Amino acid sequence: MTHFWSEIVRRLRRLFRQVEFQVSRRFALATREDRIFFALVPTVGLVAGGLAVIVQRLSEGLRVLLWGYTPTFEFAVRTGLSGWRVLLALVTGGVSGLGLAVVRHIVGQGGKAVMLDINDAVGAAMEAELGAKYIRTDVTSEAGVVASVAQAAAVNGGLNVAVNCAGIIGAGRVLGREAPMALSFFTNTVMVNLVGSFNVAKAAANLMQHNEPFADNERGVIINTASVAAYEGQIGQAAYSASKGGLVGMTLPMARELARFGIRVMTIAPGIFWTPMADAMPEAVQQSLAASIPFPSRLGRAEEFAALAGTIIANPYLNGSPIRLDGAVRMTPK
Repeated sequence: MTHFWSEIVRRLRRLFRQVEFQVSRRFALATREDRIFFALVPTVGLVAGGLAVIVQRLSEGLRVLLWGYTPTFEFAVRTGLSGWRVLLALVTGGVSGLGLAVVRHIVGQGGKAVMLDINDAVGAAMEAELGAKYIRTDVTSEAGVVASVAQAAAVNGGLNVAVNCAGIIGAGRVLGREAPMALSFFTNTVMVNLVGSFNVAKAAANLMQHNEPFADNERGVIINTASVAAYEGQIGQAAYSASKGGLVGMTLPMARELARFGIRVMTIAPGIFWTPMADAMPEAVQQSLAASIPFPSRLGRAEEFAALAGTIIANPYLNGSPIRLDGAVRMTPK
């Protein structure tokens, strides 16, 4: 310990002499007293700044050791690229399919996730299984989403990850056999898939902007779920493709706008995945869909979607872009 403090004193003396030398060269001060005075001010400032950083780091370390969390966050998960990262998340559509896989992934990483959905029965079952809070939420309700996002942050002790997986298929032809598509059908599809995702994203960003920054001054990340239908919509997918295409188009401008707050925005565009709806398809249809995928020739797994979401969360340089997750499939007209 004596050697440690001796080394500190030695380095402080060296620092002072260096500052004094630079001051004398720059200002050509005549007396040693003048040089000492003008060298002492920046030296004290540097030392005080260094001590402040040391005290802050020691304080953070003690809080983690004694209570397991910092004042802002409760969970810290070590990731390879971004240092100590906190996973305090909300996931819409979180009680089934892709959303549930994301919840499982986050909880499995030691983080916290709140499930926002409208299926109360399944939500209660997932609460019991995962220990993750379920909050009934209509993503098209502005006031309802603001309240649910605030509740999720209160439950988790913060919020820095928002994943939008809530959505509906919205399949229907513009000119149906009996009549043209009802405008309400188109509007409802866009409201849930596009407007709902925007609604949750803005409410989440409003809270994230007040977070203490991580590495690179990052405060949070928002991940939306589009579809390959945003690029190659099939016949009967006009409403669905429009809603998912809107998410793809929204990604970059939202990321640019939220960059000053340290909030990233990304979008995943999955191809053909195993979902509860796919499970209900006849086996022949499932095999036909799998055969259309170049490699691997199978339907995507929800865990693969969740793994990509985890990579986006962990890598701070992923921002402002949609990522296709589709096995190189390109959808045919029908």
